[in-house]
Amino acid sequence: MLRCGGDEDMFLQEDIDQIHGYLRQHQEVTDILITGGDAGFMPVERLEQYVRPLLDDPTLRHVQTVRLGTRSLSYRPEMIIQPRYERMLALFDELHDNGIQLAWMAHFSTPRELLNISTIAAIRRLQAHGVVIRSQSPIMNHVSLFTHEDGRVDVDRSAQNWIDLGNIMNRLHIAFHSIYCARPTGEHHYFSAPLVEVMEVFDKIYRSLASINRPSRYLSMTTSAGKISLMGLAEVNGETAIVMKFTEGRNMEWLDKVFLAKYDARENNVGSLTPFDATDFFFAAELKQIEEELAKALRQRRSHGTGTQDLEYQAALRSREQECPWRPGAQTGKA
Repeated sequence: MLRCGGDEDMFLQEDIDQIHGYLRQHQEVTDILITGGDAGFMPVERLEQYVRPLLDDPTLRHVQTVRLGTRSLSYRPEMIIQPRYERMLALFDELHDNGIQLAWMAHFSTPRELLNISTIAAIRRLQAHGVVIRSQSPIMNHVSLFTHEDGRVDVDRSAQNWIDLGNIMNRLHIAFHSIYCARPTGEHHYFSAPLVEVMEVFDKIYRSLASINRPSRYLSMTTSAGKISLMGLAEVNGETAIVMKFTEGRNMEWLDKVFLAKYDARENNVGSLTPFDATDFFFAAELKQIEEELAKALRQRRSHGTGTQDLEYQAALRSREQECPWRPGAQTGKA
């Protein structure tokens, strides 16, 4: 899947020609993301179908960055150091020589993922061909979070894992892009932890790392409304509130507005938090309108024969709606 903007700008694999047509019409788009499942395992022939027009077509010169969302450096670094990977590296060279950044978005969350010969060799090989490696890192219970016997998060031990990771990535010239809480999909109950405890871990990580080694300023979590930054806690009229703002939003004008949720010591999903002093969050009504318009556009596409792709796309959207129940009045009955 390739994403150029919001959900309405996602394209499935059969849409390659539509992608380039869309980009020609939207000269403001500078970055594209190839993801879902794992773009790092894409055959070179397939990736070239996406990027060759960016090199050859003067009307697409506004695209400056191609991002690959991939865990292949963690799961199969040997693939990158094999001789048959040279064709892919040659394509990376061509992108680099033409001023297009190939951003390899890895997902490291423990030092052990990096501290082996194959991974280090793969990293060095990619970097030698102009690839910029960044890590957008999921913080997950039983993987990169540790707990006490009573189930509470061990803040010191958990933070040290991430401090070590940040320092190692710096030595390997990997940018620490961000730390995020995984969305509530699959076995979320097993891998998640209370947001307020994870925030405490993040605060210690951020304070302990040198500024050049730090991730982006706030812990975040993706919802159907956008990417939410967890800024910390605040006391308002003697009551504790969770302070949030958008890092990315369905409406980018939401980004500058700070909003509050009621303190919840157990909640592990941003989308299930309750507004602090209102029935709904400020964006709920507009979000509903945006999603209704998106659903209408999908129906129109289906009526023009795009068929199977739209059914898959609608299923993905329904899954996202289940992850984040933000709708006007949806939070009213929550204690």
